[in-house]
Amino acid sequence: MTINEKQMYPSIQAKIWGSLGQITDLLDVVLDSFIKTSATGGLGSIKAEVMADTAVALASGNVKLVSNKVIGRMCKIIDKTCLSPTPTLEQHLMWDDIAILARYMLMLSFNNSLDVAAHLPYLFHVVTLLVATGPLSLRASTHGLVINIIHSLCTCSQLSFSEETKQVLRLSLTEFSLPKFYLLFGISKVKSAAVIAFRSSYRDRSFSPGSYERETFALSSLETVTEALLEIMEACMRDIPTCKWLDQWTELAQKFAFQYNPSLQPRALVVFGCISKRVTHGQIKQIIRILSKASPLLSIDR
Repeated sequence: MTINEKQMYPSIQAKIWGSLGQITDLLDVVLDSFIKTSATGGLGSIKAEVMADTAVALASGNVKLVSNKVIGRMCKIIDKTCLSPTPTLEQHLMWDDIAILARYMLMLSFNNSLDVAAHLPYLFHVVTLLVATGPLSLRASTHGLVINIIHSLCTCSQLSFSEETKQVLRLSLTEFSLPKFYLLFGISKVKSAAVIAFRSSYRDRSFSPGSYERETFALSSLETVTEALLEIMEACMRDIPTCKWLDQWTELAQKFAFQYNPSLQPRALVVFGCISKRVTHGQIKQIIRILSKASPLLSIDR
């Protein structure tokens, strides 16, 4: 009914899914159903987009739990790509699930339905692994996700920032909207990332994996994106005593940096190098060993 009944759509969202979102024990089953339905339609399909939008209605009843489950599912699926590595993430059997969940995260990123105070390290981790990946609409979605995360930090009632930190966040919003960052996110040829991320017609060319022109993504570009995200995190952490965000992000990056996965390991090594504040002799030896064995791997665009 949610997918097919257009006239009843607003009522179904508000009266049914908003209420079901408050029933904690049902959330896993409901999200499973959403994701399976999205997968049967495929990325960019009416089914996938409607279910992503419906996840927002579901979250209205329990933001913390729904955001935690969606982000947790994304991280678990990305983790599983290490079990059967492929040269690029788009070639992996789990790519459709990853791409669909990325759309869910974009939809939930409005009005802080991703609960940034609890999930910022995981959100930045996912962004660095997905930036400039996939068809055009998905690349624009990743850019939109970053913009909405920064907006949420600016407006989140759970966090209280100094005027200096707010200024850093405002400047970051402006910076990420510059042509330089459009290029880094693989969307340099579009006028508006938001328009591309939210095309009104489903299954348009920007979603089709076979119709888009891949823009080269060098690891030096990832370094620039990571440093910009790190600046945001460190500015916020100055106003939050005993904040563990950076430690959590570093732990996530380290896990992927030391695990063979051609599509993600080079990215994780760059991120780990950018954000690590303390490195042990053992970690340095491990990194040198990886670099010496896999120099061809690290020379590719991914």
